[in-house]
Amino acid sequence: MNDGKWKRRLYSTLLVGALFRVIIAFGPLSDMPQTEDGPSYRQQALEIIDGKAGYFYFPPGTAIASVPFYAVFGRSIHVDHAVAVTFWMLFTVACAAIAWQLCSDKRQAWIATIMAVFLPHGLLATCTISSQPLTAALFAASICLAIVAYKNERLSYWTLACILMSMSVITRPATLLVSFLAAGALLVIWKRHSRIRARVGLALMVLTICHVAVMLPVMSHNASQGQGYTLSTNNEWNLLVGNNPFTPDYKTGHFGQRTFDKLPDDARAYLRQILPHEQPAFATLSQRACMKDSAVAYIANHPIRTLYRVTNRFRGFWGMDYTASREIQNTYGLSGKVTAILLFFEGAGFLAILVLWLTGMLTGGVGKPANQLTLLLVAASMAPYLVAFSVAKYHTVVLPLLFPLSAGTLLLTTAGSTSWGELRRRRRALTTMIVIMLFIQAEHVFHIVDNR
Repeated sequence: MNDGKWKRRLYSTLLVGALFRVIIAFGPLSDMPQTEDGPSYRQQALEIIDGKAGYFYFPPGTAIASVPFYAVFGRSIHVDHAVAVTFWMLFTVACAAIAWQLCSDKRQAWIATIMAVFLPHGLLATCTISSQPLTAALFAASICLAIVAYKNERLSYWTLACILMSMSVITRPATLLVSFLAAGALLVIWKRHSRIRARVGLALMVLTICHVAVMLPVMSHNASQGQGYTLSTNNEWNLLVGNNPFTPDYKTGHFGQRTFDKLPDDARAYLRQILPHEQPAFATLSQRACMKDSAVAYIANHPIRTLYRVTNRFRGFWGMDYTASREIQNTYGLSGKVTAILLFFEGAGFLAILVLWLTGMLTGGVGKPANQLTLLLVAASMAPYLVAFSVAKYHTVVLPLLFPLSAGTLLLTTAGSTSWGELRRRRRALTTMIVIMLFIQAEHVFHIVDNR
């Protein structure tokens, strides 16, 4: 089958996925309220529309992207769902685009698109406004456009890639490390290849200008509100809740997801010394500085325990998805049996992708330049969360990079005896990988069940 036919299949899959998602959001889950950070993003968008936006506690990218929906269509639960559905649709389109660029076998790109479209977590969370799918879409689209710019030597594609990259930073600032990675790569190229220094210098200048143009207005707005030049004011709080004497060693973000009245007495007393009013969103600039100083001091004085927590955050980052199922259970009062089915569907969907990706890496994929770049980008995307705290849903941002190789592995395992022979030759490494993954997931499930 030629590329044109696979492209049509890819488009058809995206269309079917979009219709399926709309049916879920406006059918069975039509009365699903906003959960997790959804209400905050909604409120932030409405405050921007009403001209009442103060400093940004959460990075404003998600709210800014939501503003056109509320401005045009009003304020209702249906508009909330339309925003969330659109973000997940953008996620699937970006996944399809990057797979098309990375996969020489376009059938592989089509399968990667199927994985993205029918990702169980994405389907179950399709009503919730979240920064995760939007950031993943911006992240994947910027990489895709950078690849196209490199192949065609087109500055226009590179400029658009830089704009999307900078927009991902104001949506989830953790992606700024990827921008630094891009800048570092350009500097290395500039130093090693004198003949193209002018073009590389121009590319670096465009990267810098785009980031400054997008980030500076947000930082200036927060500074005008007395919060200093920052993209959001929750960063110090995130650092503190993940690095203090009372932080759970595994669920290091546990305190950040609860109000003060639900914290243990000793932890509450400790945090009240820094934040007497018990409202992280209302922290002053001096209180935020105190949070940062306290966390940094704890890290410096407890390097071994901090390192242990970092390893826990790493494992938690790769834990199976579960948050959408739990939110649906809490909203509709589902029984344990029904919830268990949803949890299995949501968790197993991610694990299948992860196992296929790791299998592809272990059977020779790690030696390929595209996969080495993928590993570098995944590491850069994950690294900021290892400092404060990480939860399973944060891996959503890197999924667009995992789908192509996962799809390739799936194709190889169905290709015949030759492929299975390669798997048998690597059976020891594969067995070790599966054992490690089972341990990570068992530990993850244990802490999900443990509500302390």
